[in-house]
Amino acid sequence: MFKVKENKMLLIFTICAIAFFGFFLKMNYSVDTYLLFASENLGYVQEFIKSGRFITAFLFKILQFFRFTPETMYVVSFIIGIACTTFAIYTLYIILKKYIKSDFINAIISIATIINPFIIELWLFAEMGIMMLSILACVLAFKHFDEYLENNKKREIGLCIAFMLIALFSYQGTVAIFMALSSISVILHSNKLKLFIKNTLIYFLCYGIPTIINFVVVMLIGNKRVGGNYNFIQTISFIFNASNEQLFKGFGLYPKILFILLYVLIVVGVIIYIIMLDKGTKQKTLDLLKYLYMLFITYFFTIATIIPQNVSSAVMFPRNSYAYGSLVGLSLIFVTTFTKTKKEIKYKNQFIVAISIGVLIMEFIQFTNIGINRYIVNYMDKYIVYEINDKINKYENETGIKVENVAIYNLDSSSVFYPEINDMINISAKNEKMSGAAILELFMHRKLKETQQNKDIYNKYFKDNNWSMFNLDQIVLEGKTMHWYLY
Repeated sequence: MFKVKENKMLLIFTICAIAFFGFFLKMNYSVDTYLLFASENLGYVQEFIKSGRFITAFLFKILQFFRFTPETMYVVSFIIGIACTTFAIYTLYIILKKYIKSDFINAIISIATIINPFIIELWLFAEMGIMMLSILACVLAFKHFDEYLENNKKREIGLCIAFMLIALFSYQGTVAIFMALSSISVILHSNKLKLFIKNTLIYFLCYGIPTIINFVVVMLIGNKRVGGNYNFIQTISFIFNASNEQLFKGFGLYPKILFILLYVLIVVGVIIYIIMLDKGTKQKTLDLLKYLYMLFITYFFTIATIIPQNVSSAVMFPRNSYAYGSLVGLSLIFVTTFTKTKKEIKYKNQFIVAISIGVLIMEFIQFTNIGINRYIVNYMDKYIVYEINDKINKYENETGIKVENVAIYNLDSSSVFYPEINDMINISAKNEKMSGAAILELFMHRKLKETQQNKDIYNKYFKDNNWSMFNLDQIVLEGKTMHWYLY
């Protein structure tokens, strides 16, 4: 049974989750969503299985079995997402109550840690519910690891590993949050170097064992991202370049200067705070090393899931850099737990509240902008498909020939963005190889077979044109084939 106070906090966290993400109750499409819902047999679910995301595949197979429509599947996933977000915040809040006296500061830090700047991309996929389940499972794994450090019961380690398996078989991109949070718990409960090493090994195993199991399963299934000719040096080089370009620039989700300033401000602010503490030089140095250790764990394990992948398949997006996005919340947890002294720094709590609220306001504004852009892109994609469908219907009525094939031109050089939309995760489905045919199938109810390009058609209709926007002249119908030039 929840206490009355805790019930109120649960309600507050629910309202908070709805305030941030209720916008996405109306169905929106990512390029993957077109693939997921285009075929009656949900063929894209096989991709979830190949990626080791069995729980995601299981949910959609169950929904398919009961003949749920795509819209209903989406709503179910949305409800799961809201519930998991709420309980992830609530669970973290309950854990931190042992270390943070102020309920208000605890609550706002818990919100800022779970609802971080990178969480938004997880909400742009139809499987958002299971992605958020992965975050909840990581927080629950952290809860049991923290309890193990307190009571030394091995049962807690077993539960920790079990929840990590749930997280990994839901979505692997979020699991680094377990390591980031656990690094804090290890430092809190390790007052000697020997104990620190022991506890570090234990939580590395709690992460490593489930990760190896998931990795082996994915390899056995034959996922191309972890098979083939693997080059460790190339992958590390890719990660270094990508992380500098993306992790430190916010993936283009936020104004570049604002994002860098925010993260520099919080890191430098914590370091200055440690220096100002009423402690000896030795203790200050130790606190500083603890903070740097937490930063390293957070950064390293954010990129760790990419290390086993081939360079050709490795990608870094906000969704698989989720733990790094929690750096502000994690830093504030550090300030409120590790750096307590008899003489508190003046205005510390005000600083924590100001940073947390400032970040959440920034996120709310940007999440809303990204959501609006997503619906605009969906509308523009659908409009173009309807225009194409009208042209095909007219052609079929006039000629009596049924269009059955599609040949796509200029795929590699076409733009995946509409010029009016300026955030990098709202891309056009029509210009993506994996979703171009799927969007035609979904909205035109035509399953066109992709066929080879025709050089004569290209030279006659497309070669000398330099389109910067959609034009029906980019669609040429000849025989049973639609020739589609992507601008």
